[in-house]
Amino acid sequence: MFFVNGAALATWLPLIPAVQQKLALNASELGIALFGVAVGAVIATPSTGWLVGRAGGRRVVTLGAIVGCVVLPLLPSAPTLPVLTLTLVVFGAALGTMDVAMNIHGSVVEALYQRPLMSTFHGLYSIGGFVGALISGALAALGMAPFDRALGPALVLGGAAIAAHQWLPAQPHTASRPPRAHVRLRRLSLPMAALGLMAFCSLLAEGASGDWSAIYLHKSLGADAAFAATAFAAFSVAMALGRLSGDWLTSRLGATQVLRGGGALAALGLTATLLVGRPALAVGGFGLIGLGLANVVPTVFSAAGRSRSLPPRVAIAAVASTGYAGLLAGPPLIGFVAQAFTLTRALIVVVVCCALIALLAPMVRRSG
Repeated sequence: MFFVNGAALATWLPLIPAVQQKLALNASELGIALFGVAVGAVIATPSTGWLVGRAGGRRVVTLGAIVGCVVLPLLPSAPTLPVLTLTLVVFGAALGTMDVAMNIHGSVVEALYQRPLMSTFHGLYSIGGFVGALISGALAALGMAPFDRALGPALVLGGAAIAAHQWLPAQPHTASRPPRAHVRLRRLSLPMAALGLMAFCSLLAEGASGDWSAIYLHKSLGADAAFAATAFAAFSVAMALGRLSGDWLTSRLGATQVLRGGGALAALGLTATLLVGRPALAVGGFGLIGLGLANVVPTVFSAAGRSRSLPPRVAIAAVASTGYAGLLAGPPLIGFVAQAFTLTRALIVVVVCCALIALLAPMVRRSG
């Protein structure tokens, strides 16, 4: 399910230029349309925990996958900007609902196996994104129309989700509650808020790196466009490698050390990039950001799934909603600060977010 989620989103992204050309959208109009994905996810995620409790997690995650795959071929077929925007809102809501539900299931499987697994699940999301983008690009090279480039992967991914449905845990794992848990709720709310803040900071930094890394290299450091694009490639590859090794690290070092070291590594990598100002070092610096942030979201989701003050499905939905708010706010926040000062100074916001993750890392022990 993690692979399907990542591949579905990555199938859509290479289709954006074709849709922009078809509808003759300028940059502002395209930005409005693309904003729909984030809006849909932010709207859907807060209610997903409640929906899982009512309808069952298996149904919710599979239904989210099916709706996302059904909507995917409709995106390049949208006849107008309003239709495209509305369709992207539905697409974002489907993938956002699926995201929270599959993380709830990830915490269930971790409880069944009694070992860290969440980072590997998120690594499969990254691999799905890589494979989806690769296949979409290959279909474009063969001269296929945008609709066909979306329809084929949508059918395969939807079929895979339906096939995987039967192996999802039928019932959520319910951890035993401590006596008088409601009395301790206020005391435990601070660690849960810290998990949400770490998710917010991590996804803000991820969004800023995705949207601004190439612009920083090209505009601020003078790199050509082709070399500037390698910054986000380094970020993505490092994040995938970090997630695939994250469970091994967590089992040996503990979640607190993984978060503390990851936040510090990301902060130091970007700080060195901003201070030295060399394109080659900047590529390495964004790679360190990806490596440092790789296991933040999986770790805080896993910790939320072990919450004793809230039902795991509610805790994960709350943390995910806060994280999506960071993903939504990050790119425009960097843009506003860059407009007022410089992009180099604006990226200090990302350094602060990474440092906050390192400082808040001990809270992960107190959340469960």
